Amino acid sequence: SQINNLTLFVIQNGETIMNYYMLFGGSNFGDRGGRNITTTYDYGAPIREWGGVGDRYQRVWAIGHFLLEHGAKLARATAVDCDVNTSQKDVIVVERRAKDGSRYLFIRTSQHDASREGTATLKEKSGDEIVFDYQLEPFGSKILYLPPGATNAAQGEWFPKTAPVIKRPMDLPAGVTISSAKMKADPGPSHWTKLKFGEDLAHAGIDDSGFVFYQTKISSAAKTNLIVVYPQGDDVLATANGKIIDRAAGSSVFELPVGSSTVRLLYENHGHSNFGNDIGQPYGIFGARLTGSAFGTGKEIGGWRMQAVRSITNRPEVQPDFQDDDWANVDVSSVNANQLAPGTIAVFRASIDLTPTDLGGKTILSFGRVDDLGWVYLNGKEIGETIIWSKSYSFDVSEQLHAGRNVVAVIVQNTGGGGGLGSPMLEKPGQMTIATKSLGGSAGIEKGWWKLDFDDKKWKKINLGPDSPDNGALLTWYRMQFELQPAKPSVWVPWRLHLEATGNGFLYLNNHALGRYWQAGPQHDFFLPECWLNFGAGKTNVIALSLRPLDKGAAIQSAIIETYSEFAEQRQTNGKYERAIDEWYFRNDSIPTASQLGVIHFGHQ
Repeated sequence: SQINNLTLFVIQNGETIMNYYMLFGGSNFGDRGGRNITTTYDYGAPIREWGGVGDRYQRVWAIGHFLLEHGAKLARATAVDCDVNTSQKDVIVVERRAKDGSRYLFIRTSQHDASREGTATLKEKSGDEIVFDYQLEPFGSKILYLPPGATNAAQGEWFPKTAPVIKRPMDLPAGVTISSAKMKADPGPSHWTKLKFGEDLAHAGIDDSGFVFYQTKISSAAKTNLIVVYPQGDDVLATANGKIIDRAAGSSVFELPVGSSTVRLLYENHGHSNFGNDIGQPYGIFGARLTGSAFGTGKEIGGWRMQAVRSITNRPEVQPDFQDDDWANVDVSSVNANQLAPGTIAVFRASIDLTPTDLGGKTILSFGRVDDLGWVYLNGKEIGETIIWSKSYSFDVSEQLHAGRNVVAVIVQNTGGGGGLGSPMLEKPGQMTIATKSLGGSAGIEKGWWKLDFDDKKWKKINLGPDSPDNGALLTWYRMQFELQPAKPSVWVPWRLHLEATGNGFLYLNNHALGRYWQAGPQHDFFLPECWLNFGAGKTNVIALSLRPLDKGAAIQSAIIETYSEFAEQRQTNGKYERAIDEWYFRNDSIPTASQLGVIHFGHQ
């Protein structure tokens, strides 16, 4: 009733350009969904993601067929000034008249609780009077059409017409409950490439949103925490010498063992923003620093304070001896700077004490974000400017630092949206490595563990259920096989996977990237395109899934292949349109044109 009422309402008001969002639901296959967006993009559309249709589609079908007959006249019709009386105050009547004299009386109610039935009397300013009875469903809307010259409702016709009944078959192929799977831990990529200091994924040549491994070697003689900097909302897991590292605090601090460690990080990109100020957001691990030990590879700059100012030039606040005791304390630890309102300017200040030992070698002052424009000062001298809000910046400050107290000041001008300073650090540049293979940089991607014909005989077999095992790896792959029986020739029915699992990951079906699985949901049903499925005895299908652990680990509890039974349709295989299409394919080996076929019911492929 809603899609019917609102569509007729805009036509009633003279709109001639209309579009449904969504008319046809879809899928964000692979990793193409926007940031934190599900694979399904169905939105309860009239034509569902899997091609099925129901009551909502029938309403749109009825309006479409009404417009097919009357749209040209309605597009040029004008509103008529009338006095109207109806049996209920919430029932409204509006008239539009076409150039040929055709009358279109729009009758609607805005209430949702009960049907409406009664009589309406419409008096045009020209003197003509039209009286008619109406019946409306809750939130109902109809059109009474009167041909040119007619004022008697008995000569009229009601629209939209009722759409044809969709025949639903009952004899459908059985679904499959998958009871077991093959499992293998992903060891990471076989090839690594050097990552430049501060380089994000896009500049490293990785544009997708798959899993990416980073690796570096760290040596410490005392207890050390590794702080990893990456975009807010994404996540990082870590191992040291092959063992998962517990998080010390927050979401980006890891406790390192004493001694030499090969540290491997698994970065989960939650997708690229598809709107707003973050559409240019870089992704990846922007930096890492050590705390709780000697300077090592990084030294945290703490105690940041901020003060709003009116202008950029000649700021005394950047001088090291300026007193900022009354300034507001501010958190700049996140890379997503968000301390400033649009159109504001502020000075950020912090100090850091260094020993003569700290000064040896090259030292870099870096910022994960300066949003939007920035002017960076060290000990009262300007060392650089920033002009791209989405980029991380690094400055060589080896010559400007001295033993004792050093003061860092940054003037930030926010031109729009949220802005400010994000993730500053002082570092001794080392090198990390990153997998450069496309589609995520994991062994499973490189070696085709997601492909239909991959040989998984040596993988560990597990039973699916509430106690399915978690092997404790950064990333684990699962492969599940099943067979499907085809529907009868006169039956069309779409298929889906219902999946219950812990962890986040990516799904694949028979050599195709299906989409993303999120432990948080809400999606657990995944449309399986019919053209990607194999039907019949002995015809194997494979679902592959990569999972990284969350708070409940990484494991599959259940996987069921089933039909969207409520959307199955009984379809004639010898209908005139299918016959025409078949004849054109066989006789002409080409696709027929619309004029050659007539009107095709586009909602049913």
